[in-house]
Amino acid sequence: MRCTIWPLWLSRLLILYYLSVPVIVIAQNTTCSGTVVLNATKELQYLTTPNYELSYKYPPFLDCRFFIKAPDKTRVVVEIIDMEMEPRIFDECSDYVGFAEDVTEKNISKMLTLCETLTKRQYISSTNTLTIIFQSDELIEYRGARLSYQYHDITTCPPGWTELSDGKCVRHEIDQKTDWITAQNRCMEQQSNLITIETGAKTTELENLFKSVPTRFWTGDTDATTEGLLVGINDREAPNIPGRESGNSYTDNNDNNDCMTVHFGDNQPFRMDGCASFNAYICEMKKDGTTVLYPPPVQNIQDGSNSHNSAYALWLLLFLIGLLFLTIMAFLCFMCWKQKDARVHTETSGVQQNAFMSETTHRIDQQSRTSGNGQQIAPVASSSGGANRTSRNSPINVPIENNRPIKKFPMAPVPNRLPMAEEPSGGSEHVVETGILGANNDDDVESVSAAPRAQTRTLPPMPTREGTFQSINTRDGSTMRTRRNKELFERPVMHVLDNVSAISLDEFWSNKKP
Repeated sequence: MRCTIWPLWLSRLLILYYLSVPVIVIAQNTTCSGTVVLNATKELQYLTTPNYELSYKYPPFLDCRFFIKAPDKTRVVVEIIDMEMEPRIFDECSDYVGFAEDVTEKNISKMLTLCETLTKRQYISSTNTLTIIFQSDELIEYRGARLSYQYHDITTCPPGWTELSDGKCVRHEIDQKTDWITAQNRCMEQQSNLITIETGAKTTELENLFKSVPTRFWTGDTDATTEGLLVGINDREAPNIPGRESGNSYTDNNDNNDCMTVHFGDNQPFRMDGCASFNAYICEMKKDGTTVLYPPPVQNIQDGSNSHNSAYALWLLLFLIGLLFLTIMAFLCFMCWKQKDARVHTETSGVQQNAFMSETTHRIDQQSRTSGNGQQIAPVASSSGGANRTSRNSPINVPIENNRPIKKFPMAPVPNRLPMAEEPSGGSEHVVETGILGANNDDDVESVSAAPRAQTRTLPPMPTREGTFQSINTRDGSTMRTRRNKELFERPVMHVLDNVSAISLDEFWSNKKP
């Protein structure tokens, strides 16, 4: 029987391997409550939200708290590797990852909350303890977050930071460009401030570090309070260094650019820029952990920006008011011109019409004066006042342009009364009077006047109502009853008007004997 002996060196190698592997803590439960205590080490340890590696969606009603403790004179460094949470709504996070320095409700209400989508975001505690909180509601769930944490001694720079010759540590951020105020807040999350450059030697040292980075970095210097007076984040006047002289000689300095940037490798590295512009930034902290944090002067930055914007807004408002006034005046002038043009057109039309009528009247008068030389005047009907009716009292004499004799046409006698359907057999005949129609008793037109004597009307009784079907399209007379009062009336015989025209009737009614 052969026996295999496990090598001692292999056992020691496996022990060293397991000791060197980072510890990963994954909250795999669907829900969590209470507080989980974790001990930080110098090696990286990882922390994820529940279901981060399983279903890629954290559960609703999540309330997880992890209390991380480190040794004395150390700080806890947390790196957000990847985070995908519900987006902010009105600057509030419904689902978030929170960082608090204490577990009491007072400090938790003021804790830093992060949500949305973030990568490579660092947070450094101000003490040796830190509480990480995962919280979610019931509405929308995303993948969650994956974090790493470790501690570092306050006598050294944190992981990812570079130590300078003056004993300070710096860290640059180029992936998440932001405005000046947000950049200072991000530095405060890492127990640091925006960098301030006091000497030319520091400028040279930083240029050697970041010369290969082709971008502009925010510094902690502004002139928002007083134009041309550059002060640092600590509210002290910035010293003069090569390439950055005091006064209004700063490159790109104007009323809109109040924050200082630095671009290493440029001929003029220090330039002013608008505080709302997006640039990379460099954070700076003391290596011993005694850095004093300065909140950004938000009010001064906003006042400096609003004062310039207010002036531009005032000029813009005045320009818009002037433009509106000119538009209204142009519209009123156009309406006045249109009314004047319509009035002139009406007057011109009236003058032309009056001239035409005057010319026509003058021509008619001249022709009427020469009518005694063989020209005849024929009466015609005229329209009065624009109405389409025949004038019987004042006819207009239109001259006839030819000298041929007027033909006389015999006129049939027109009765003054339509005969009844039945006339009595006895009685005298109607007296028919004839007369000459014309103003000068011309012999061209002959008129007749029928003046019958009054006769008593007698109608035979009708036992039944006569239908109207047989009387349609006929000229025979008939007797019918009205529908309103049931009275009888006579329908005249129509054949007596066969030879009568409308012109003869007009002439008949216009001729009255005295």
